Amino acid sequence: TDVETYYELVSAIYASNDDHNDAHYINILAEHLSINDIYIQAKTNLHIFSHVGTEINGEELNKLFLIRRNSDVTFTGIHFTRARRINGAALYVDTSKVTFLNCEWSYNIAEGMEYS
Repeated sequence: TDVETYYELVSAIYASNDDHNDAHYINILAEHLSINDIYIQAKTNLHIFSHVGTEINGEELNKLFLIRRNSDVTFTGIHFTRARRINGAALYVDTSKVTFLNCEWSYNIAEGMEYS
């Protein structure tokens, strides 16, 4: 699936097949993409990649991805930048496997721990 906008990316993630045997590939075509708090839950074999080195930007206000509930996600060729949040900046990962291939990180700020 090819995507160019935040809304297309969210839709492609939610539409990805939950079948544990089928891989789902999401190709981000945009060079820059501002996003906030995209939830990935119980998704396996999900591959989010970019051939253009997409910069995913949190505008210093948002976490980029929250990955939970036994997900298995691979990011390739993504530049994660300008995320800011309590409990981790760019990503929050809970009981999941996340792999990064040829990714870059810059200007992400974790502000500490929040307890409930």
